[in-house]
Amino acid sequence: MFPNRWFFCCLISWLPCLANAGVEPNTVLLDARFNDQPLNAQIGTGGASLGQPVSISAGLQAFVVPSGVLPTASLRVRPLASGAARFVSFEFVDSAEVTDGLLTINFLLKAGQLDRRLVYVREQGSAGRDFLSMTLLSSGSIAVSDQSGNSASIGTYTAGALMAFEFRFKMDTGRYSIFLNGVPLATDRAHGITDRGIGSLIIGTDPASTEGLDWFVDDVQAFRLDELLVDGFE
Repeated sequence: MFPNRWFFCCLISWLPCLANAGVEPNTVLLDARFNDQPLNAQIGTGGASLGQPVSISAGLQAFVVPSGVLPTASLRVRPLASGAARFVSFEFVDSAEVTDGLLTINFLLKAGQLDRRLVYVREQGSAGRDFLSMTLLSSGSIAVSDQSGNSASIGTYTAGALMAFEFRFKMDTGRYSIFLNGVPLATDRAHGITDRGIGSLIIGTDPASTEGLDWFVDDVQAFRLDELLVDGFE
């Protein structure tokens, strides 16, 4: 469960009042929780409307597996070979690209062993802009960089730990923050992009990732938030 889950539960109860007040309700852009996907099989690539990614690189297995490693059904990501970057790519519903307002992206991640794993937030339909590039390193460190060219070590992770990541973007100011299990790892970083918006979350491995090592992903979600409703969005 995400640290801000209580916020979204409260928000649902407010939506009728907000509609009457003329405030547009928050938009769910991506909701891939895998509970309704066929188990023990490669997930489809039908996109956000089906709760699926839009593409999976050759040489990367992305199986939906039953609860056990994670509390509910999840996506097991396994590189079948090393030597190349391979990705599971999610895009927003209706090919949306967010250029203004507030955006939050959440997901659960569990790595069975320390290794190199990549998480990108990019524009829709291509891979030319890094609003956020996060790398989980085989040393146990977590590093971040973006289009601005600034990189930093922001934290650590351990094998077997359940990690709830949350990325918060203020699109009007071009800044973002990263939270892990509710704790800020990076705050108010400038991503350096002004000509595109956010439209995808990409999860994968790089050429140095170890063949056959599993990691598990669940509750991949993205919400566009109305600034009037958010108190303390940092």
